[in-house]
Amino acid sequence: MHILEVKNNLVKIIFSPEHDRLFLAGFVTIENANQLFIGQVVELETKEDESYALIRLIFTFSSQGVISAYNGEIPDVNSRLQVIRVTDLLRLMKPKHPIQLGEIRAEKHTYTVEADIL
Repeated sequence: MHILEVKNNLVKIIFSPEHDRLFLAGFVTIENANQLFIGQVVELETKEDESYALIRLIFTFSSQGVISAYNGEIPDVNSRLQVIRVTDLLRLMKPKHPIQLGEIRAEKHTYTVEADIL
């Protein structure tokens, strides 16, 4: 996987379906020297034997280990990309006052949210 272009909070990448397990609504980390971003796949496309994905940046991961809303910075085209499982992302976002909403059956993980959202 590698980045083709970045426009605002959207990152267009090229990937290999045989090697990269990307799926619609899945998550990807994008890491450069200064910042780690977490994005969600919002579009998948294949043209002339090439596969492309559009990723919307939604979170920024600070050097102190804090996840916050996307801060507006853009990754450079040489950033490292990696697919992240939903369960791993949810572990990073442990709520202080959890409410159980259900289960992600494919990954056998209980989905919880912060009580403050209610």
